[in-house]
Amino acid sequence: MLGHRSKAQIRLLILSAATVVVISLAWQGHIAYHLLSDEGFLWYGSQRVILGEVPIRDFMAYDPGRYYWSAAVMTLIGDNGIIASRLAAALFQLIGLFLALLAITPANKPINVIRVLLSSVTLGLWMLPHFKAFDSTVAIWLIVSFAYLCDQPTRGRIYFAGIVVGITAFFGRNHGVYGVFGGLLILSYLRGTQRLPSFLKAFAIWSGGVITGYLPMILMLILVPGFWPQFWESVRFLFTLKQTNLSLPIPWPWLADFQKSWLDGDCNFVVGLFFLALMIYGLVGIISLAWSVVTKQPLSPVYIASAALALPYAHYAFSRADAYHLALGIFPFLLGLLWLSNLNRDLSRTLGFAILFLATVVSMLPYQPGWRATRAGNWPAIQVGNTVLIADPATAGAMKSVVILMDQYAVDGQDFLVAPIWPGAYAAFERKSPTWEIYSLFPQSELFQEAEIERIKKSNPSFVLIFDYALDGLEERRFSRTHPHIYRFIQNNYAPIQVPKPDNPFSVYVVRK
Repeated sequence: MLGHRSKAQIRLLILSAATVVVISLAWQGHIAYHLLSDEGFLWYGSQRVILGEVPIRDFMAYDPGRYYWSAAVMTLIGDNGIIASRLAAALFQLIGLFLALLAITPANKPINVIRVLLSSVTLGLWMLPHFKAFDSTVAIWLIVSFAYLCDQPTRGRIYFAGIVVGITAFFGRNHGVYGVFGGLLILSYLRGTQRLPSFLKAFAIWSGGVITGYLPMILMLILVPGFWPQFWESVRFLFTLKQTNLSLPIPWPWLADFQKSWLDGDCNFVVGLFFLALMIYGLVGIISLAWSVVTKQPLSPVYIASAALALPYAHYAFSRADAYHLALGIFPFLLGLLWLSNLNRDLSRTLGFAILFLATVVSMLPYQPGWRATRAGNWPAIQVGNTVLIADPATAGAMKSVVILMDQYAVDGQDFLVAPIWPGAYAAFERKSPTWEIYSLFPQSELFQEAEIERIKKSNPSFVLIFDYALDGLEERRFSRTHPHIYRFIQNNYAPIQVPKPDNPFSVYVVRK
């Protein structure tokens, strides 16, 4: 991984990574899948940052890093539309994919072009969904920086590894937690193998690096008015919930339904195998690190890094056990296996590489928006700002309804309110959300809801669209259950009307006259 590489080899790795990113963007960059919900969460936030708002303080958000990256790229492009937002994510993905290829390709050996390309495709398919490339990439940063440290644990590399942990936390506090766990484990491992003269000195240097990398957030907490209380409230809220996501049953392979076709995304058997493999790899990794300390048998830097981070990132996958969260938690496992399969070119490793590639195609290709649109064959075109996109029927119907409502009730720039999960509607029409919480999934206290009601009163939205559905089939996850005071306020102060399209699963309210 870390030895000398020729300029030709570096160019090949960059070209391979760029090829996958560009083809993916060309194939599905014009498809509006998740546009109103999950992707809209990022897109809306990036637009608000361009306008001077602060993530977390002014609107519900991830940690700030991804918003400032996206806003910077979108500003350079001179466009705040969805394509510009996707270009920002694609550039970030390119960095991650290149570093991953650099990590898994042994140095001082001839590079097999076909293997590099297939590895690029494998990793690219797992970078799903595309707007979550920030999470995939910062996970790769941690793995590569830890491998760099394990290759030669000098003071400079210890400090650098700490910096990377701090930076990743600026993009996602969960990544920071995983990085701290993995970093402490690696420092303990290096001390156990006597490659560090002092754990405490190494820990102090590494901690200094973490603080340095997290300095942008520290400065925001100190210097940005109103940021610290809202940040602390977001941390406190997670502890109150006692969970990091809305859980789902784990799709173990023995629970799979074999009556459906994997071509349509029903590949739960293979997805279940990956969940199982993720746990096994993490447990075996910890055992192998301990065994290496006892026997003094060295392990490769990439393997050490992947083994130390496998279980922390498995938490990400299992927090909401579906294919998308599996994709967000699988990169330590992937890079470890790809490194091992590329180490030698014997038959068993080649066979393992082929199985991983095929399993990836079977499990992840059906979740790609481009694949779903191709399989459907009849997704309609919709206008989003100045851009024409191809949308799944549900998104197309929802956008059509919102356009009709905008034309009837908000033609003069009035605000509107959508809840609980369509922040992309605000971004599509460049409107500010009346509420701080733009993704209302978790139950909120009466005090929080009263504060949101005051914001709604101040904004005075011309219409309200409520998608009061039972998320994951659970009644307690309806908006009317998680936010009963806001729901009651809307019903008492707004009049229900017939929605523009009767089969749409939402209710519309307008100001009472």
